Amino acid sequence: ARVVGIAGSPKKLDYVKNTLGADEVINYKEDNVAEALEKACPDGVDVYFDNVGGPVSDAVYPLLNAHARIPLCGSISSYNKKEDQGPRVHGYLVKSKAKMQGFIVADYSDKFAEGKKQLSEWFSQDKLTFEENVVDGFENVPDAFLGLFKGENLGKQLVKVAETE
Repeated sequence: ARVVGIAGSPKKLDYVKNTLGADEVINYKEDNVAEALEKACPDGVDVYFDNVGGPVSDAVYPLLNAHARIPLCGSISSYNKKEDQGPRVHGYLVKSKAKMQGFIVADYSDKFAEGKKQLSEWFSQDKLTFEENVVDGFENVPDAFLGLFKGENLGKQLVKVAETE
């Protein structure tokens, strides 16, 4: 598969390209995303993993190939907006015959034990690539959470809470 990663900082773009192995990267804060996607995806888009929504998704939909798949797991671009003009996707979905489906981790709760076992095995075999952004102290929870919306984290945002006696 040809993979195009989209992020908003040079550090994240470097990570996506050089650590995770994406073929191309696009900076959504600096690049014209629609033009960059057209160049990076000359044969269109077969799978778009959407966890942001908003203008990035708007730029992807015109490039959908026939029977494209769009797993939806979030829409962080609109979480804190009072009003959000969502994309007009119907025409693109009909034309491309694409399948769009939302999901959340709780949908798979019956498979958590199986997943934990497999992920533990892969972790012990050093087969997983991941990053964690750890902030110390419970008092820093609000700043760590708000930092997600500013793109301040690289990887999973965690807050380390000191043990009490």
